[in-house]
Amino acid sequence: MVSLPWYVYILITAVLVAITNIIKKHVLNHEHALEQMAAESPFRALTLLVLIPFVRLPQGIEWGTILLSAGLLFFAQLYRNKSYRHMPISTVSPLMNLSPIFLLVIATLILGERLTLIQLAGVFLLMIGGYLLDLKNKNLLAPLKHASKSPYTATV
Repeated sequence: MVSLPWYVYILITAVLVAITNIIKKHVLNHEHALEQMAAESPFRALTLLVLIPFVRLPQGIEWGTILLSAGLLFFAQLYRNKSYRHMPISTVSPLMNLSPIFLLVIATLILGERLTLIQLAGVFLLMIGGYLLDLKNKNLLAPLKHASKSPYTATV
């Protein structure tokens, strides 16, 4: 077996994720977001079938947590697919990379973990990088104005 450095695996993964996003965008240009989710669900179910021997059946309140998270994940995926369909992939895809920020916030609030200075710097760089990717001209406020006026961006 050939041993490759860790960064080669990361680059291969990044290329495969990019290809997947481009294919998803192409499919969603022709299909409705819900139809696409229904088409890929059997493949996800087959993948999960392999994992059944390793699953411990939930008890009590765990069922409620599973159902709640499944419902939230369904709507998250539906709206992500709608954004892939209606918005430029160069805008949507970088925003998907902001999930580590939410993970760190949840880990801090719920699990009581402490963030190091390096982790905070990483969060800051992720936020700046995601913002700069959406910067189309020299106007620094353009991405915020575009997001506030877009019908596909949830504003509170």
